[in-house]
Amino acid sequence: MTHRAVFLSSLSLSATLLLYAPPAQAGKRQARETQDLMEQSPVLPAMVADVYALGSSPPADPVVGLAIGGRDMQLDEALSGAAATLAMQSLPGQSEGAIRWAALRSGFPFPVVGMAFGRSTTPDAPPSVLAFLDEAQEQGLVLGLARARLDKDDVWVALSARALPVGAFARQYQLDEEISLDLPAAVGWSLVDPQGGRLHGTGSIKVGLDLAGEWLLRLELPGTSLSLPLFVDQPMPTARGLHDQAIPVSSREEAILLAEALLGDLRAAAGLDRWQGDPTLDLVLSKPMAQGGSVALDRSSLMERLRLSGFVNGVQVETCQASSVADCLERLYDSPDFRVALLDPGFEYLGIEARVQPQGVHLLIGLAAE
Repeated sequence: MTHRAVFLSSLSLSATLLLYAPPAQAGKRQARETQDLMEQSPVLPAMVADVYALGSSPPADPVVGLAIGGRDMQLDEALSGAAATLAMQSLPGQSEGAIRWAALRSGFPFPVVGMAFGRSTTPDAPPSVLAFLDEAQEQGLVLGLARARLDKDDVWVALSARALPVGAFARQYQLDEEISLDLPAAVGWSLVDPQGGRLHGTGSIKVGLDLAGEWLLRLELPGTSLSLPLFVDQPMPTARGLHDQAIPVSSREEAILLAEALLGDLRAAAGLDRWQGDPTLDLVLSKPMAQGGSVALDRSSLMERLRLSGFVNGVQVETCQASSVADCLERLYDSPDFRVALLDPGFEYLGIEARVQPQGVHLLIGLAAE
């Protein structure tokens, strides 16, 4: 027998011994592998980026990679970064605004449409999280997934979103730097500066950013719109003040008081005086809500009624509906029309009407000049 034959025979014998290892020994090996995975700290995707962009990449965390193994599933890097932020916070009941802000900070520009949260004492992802990902993938949604460690447990967060192909562009700028964005000719856009000045157009954007602070970029894309903050000479805040106020309200009066306070804070943060109340403004706004008005209230008719009531120097009416007062105002704040009105010192009067329902809050807001 040659030396090579002896070697092959020894290898065959070793393989046989491994294949026929006693069940208890195999169980111990599996337990050790499980323990090794649990002791491996999570590898988090980047939770902050200075650029808005879409792009899939294999997960850096091997445990996340095992969780989606065999699923032919692509994870968006920026959306996974947002999932990591939310997993680190370990709060299953995040507000709509907080989820959106986490996505924007990680560089994901599109709205998040779904979230799954779960905890596990093993290296396996919670079945509810995997079921969420499988369903979202069937719907053709963009996916994000991350895990974080809380005490001895793993916290898993999965996110889903609808997205359109867009080119990458910066979120952070230096003063007087230019935003240059190539867009199809049919795409409309608006750009609101930190003082309420507004530019708008269609097609590609090339604008110098000549004021420090937060700008609002609105893109009207096919079938959807995007409202994105841009920051000039300042970093993006970890959270917007509205996110800390996603507290429940149980009555119309509570909703109105909270909305007045939050809007006043936004106004004061811009260095402007808080609004004054006006009984005529309140009366005009109260009638459509008392009559069971929906979110699709006729804004133009309401504004005309305000003009006929004596507010001839400027009026603005907005409506929103969300799970909380804060999330409702977040949506309005990301509307170019409302952002311009909020930053206009000529609007001195504020009126709010509200309806609180089990599914959320409906606000009707009127601004008027003297």
